[in-house]
Amino acid sequence: LDACVICTPTFTHKDIILQCLEAGKAVFSEKPIGETPEDSRECYMLADKVGKPLFCGFQRRWDPTFSHIQDSVRKGDAGHIQIIKSTSRDSPLPSIEYLKDIRGYISRLHGA
Repeated sequence: LDACVICTPTFTHKDIILQCLEAGKAVFSEKPIGETPEDSRECYMLADKVGKPLFCGFQRRWDPTFSHIQDSVRKGDAGHIQIIKSTSRDSPLPSIEYLKDIRGYISRLHGA
């Protein structure tokens, strides 16, 4: 085992990340890394100390649809924004066969 993926409730991230790094594993975590800036700083400092990467996932940061919306808001094209609610899903939906085979998801993560 070379790396760990953290997909747990936010309040558990820091402790799990620190344990993984202390065990010499690279870590990919959903955002946020910690509940406070200090928690996140502690995790990144340990990653530097042990020489292992710590990645934070921002799954929609580079999504063209989200970038377009952000640009429209910044330009004022969308009017005065008070609140944005969003639900994100892969599109198109994967087939049932794909969903039944978790290896398909894992291989996609590794670019295979």
